[in-house]
Order: sequence, then structure tokens, then C-alpha cells
Amino acid sequence: MLGIGHTQFTHPDLIQSRIRKDERDVVSLMDMLQNNWTNPFTNSQLISLSSGMLAPSDVAQDLLHAKEFGESAYKMFREERLETDPPTKKFHDPLKKQNLKTFSHLKIKKTYQTGAKQVIVKADRDLFAKMILIGQTREHDMREVLSHPLGPIP
Repeated sequence: MLGIGHTQFTHPDLIQSRIRKDERDVVSLMDMLQNNWTNPFTNSQLISLSSGMLAPSDVAQDLLHAKEFGESAYKMFREERLETDPPTKKFHDPLKKQNLKTFSHLKIKKTYQTGAKQVIVKADRDLFAKMILIGQTREHDMREVLSHPLGPIP
């Protein structure tokens, strides 16, 4: 009368149709990753994960040797400011910037003339965020805003 002997536990994720659908989704995802996207581990060159661009030789050299550049800068800092007595440079003197090239140096930049001044427009996430914010504050339909290319160059 209490139904104690008839316990049956079923979870929606354990139903055979759901298991088959999940397996199809996994196969579809693996197919997309292997055949449509760039696999960064199959190429011997450095590849940007966000854009799929190959790094030119100067950018690749800077990225691959960034640790050595940093260690040599630290060694020079230590020798000039800590180990010599008296120090050849003051401890709080500015450090020389390394200026290493990264994937951000490959972004598209375009110069526009607006009146008397030139404006450099480049694609970055801040520009994307500003465009979305403007679309929301002016109460535009976000589907309509996002249906157009959001790059800095028309």
C-alpha cells in the first residue's frame, strides 16, 4: 500500500535517447575542432588561439625568448643596483622597457583623418564593449546590432 517495494529511480540524463543525443553532440564537436578550427598543436609555429594567425618570425622570437630577456634584465638590475658598492644606479631609477612583440602587434590598425587630427582605430575588446554599450543605452535591438560586423574598419 505504501509503494515501498516499487522504487524506480530514473534521471533524464540516463535515458537511452539522451545518451545517444549527447554522443552525437560530442562527435559533432570533435569533428568541428579537428576539421574546421586550427589545431595549434599540429603546427610547429606559434598560433594565436583567438584569431588563428601564425606568428611572424620576429613575434615568435620575442615570445619564445621572453623569459631569457626578463632574466637578463633582472641580472642587470641586480648588478647595477644591489651588488655594487656604491651602486652605479639608484634603486628607484626607471627601468628600460623591453618592448617585446606579441600577437597584439598584429592587430589591424587604421588611421582616419577627422578634421584637424588623426585618429588611429584598432580592433580590440574595448571597442567591442563600447559598441555594445552604445547599442544598449540607445535601446537598439541587440540582435540587430550584433548582425552587423563590429570591427573598427567599415
